[in-house]
Amino acid sequence: MNIITQDQLKNLTGGMAIDGIVLIKDYSVQLTRNGKEYIAGRLQAGIDKPFKAWGSSAAFNSLKNEAYENVPTYIRGSGDEYGGTISLILDSVQAVDGYTPDQFFPVKYNADAYWEALKKLVSTRVSAKAMDICNKILFENQTVSDRFKVEFAGRSHHDNCKSGLLAHTYKVTSTVASVIQQYPTITSRDGVTEQNLVDLLLVGALLHDVGKIYELELGVYQSASCVTHKYLGSELIAEYKAEIIAAYDELWYYYLISIMLEHHGQYGEPPKTVWAQIIHIVDMFDSQLTDMMQAIDSTNGQGAIKFDTNYLSL
Repeated sequence: MNIITQDQLKNLTGGMAIDGIVLIKDYSVQLTRNGKEYIAGRLQAGIDKPFKAWGSSAAFNSLKNEAYENVPTYIRGSGDEYGGTISLILDSVQAVDGYTPDQFFPVKYNADAYWEALKKLVSTRVSAKAMDICNKILFENQTVSDRFKVEFAGRSHHDNCKSGLLAHTYKVTSTVASVIQQYPTITSRDGVTEQNLVDLLLVGALLHDVGKIYELELGVYQSASCVTHKYLGSELIAEYKAEIIAAYDELWYYYLISIMLEHHGQYGEPPKTVWAQIIHIVDMFDSQLTDMMQAIDSTNGQGAIKFDTNYLSL
C-alpha cells in the first residue's frame, strides 16, 4: 500500500480508479434529494480533495460507524465529475497503522533541496568561525535541524505549510546576502569590508526564526508560545554564549540577540540596532510577498485578491 501522491489527486478524472493511503480530514452524513443518507467530506494527500461515499457502499458503513477523522486510511474509489468539479467516490476505507498526519500535509517545498541550498549559501559567505557556530546551533544539531526542516513558518500567514520555516529562512538569508552585496557600506568601515559584520547579518538571518521550532508543532501553537519564538530563539542562542563571545566579543553576541528579539519591528520590540532593523525589513519583505503569492495561488490568478496587510512580520 502506497501513499497517494498529490499529483495523482490533481490529475484525477471522472471514472478513473484510484487506491492508496490518504488522510481522512473530516466528513459528515448528508441527505440526497430523495432523503437517502450519504457521506461527504475531505481527504488529503498533499492537496485537499472532496469525497463522497454513497449509502450502499462499504465505505459509508465504515465511516458512519467508526471514527476516521484525521486518520491515515487506505481507500479504494474512483473519480467523479459533476458541474466541472472532480470529486472522489469512495468504495471502501480501512484505517492503517504506521503513518502520521504530517505525512499527508501539502508539499510545497523540496525540503532536502532547500536545506542543501541554505547550507551552501551560508558556508560560502561567512567566516569559518561563523560557520562553526551555525553548525553547532543548527546544521549539525540533529535535534534542532530535524524540527527546523519540517516546521511551518506560521499558523495562518506566510509559508504556513510543511517546511515553510526552512523556505522562509532561505529566502530571508538569500535576500540579506544580496543586500550585503548591493549596499556594501552596511558592512564596511572606511571602505573596507568587515567580515564580522557580514557574519552578524547572515547568522542573524539564518537564526532569526529558529525559535519557531519550540513555538509551533506543525503549525499548531504550543504552550511555550506564550513567550513567542523571539524569546525562545534567543534562549537557544544563549546556550552558546561563551563560544560566541570567544569567537567574536560580547557586543557581537548582544547584537545577535537584538536580531532575535527585535526583528518584528513595531509589532514587537522595536529594533535598537541597525542589524535588527535590516533583518526586520527583509523579514517583512518576504512575509508580505509570500502572503501575496499565496493569495494569488488561492484564486488561480483570477478575480479579486483580498488579504490582511495589518501586520508586518509574523
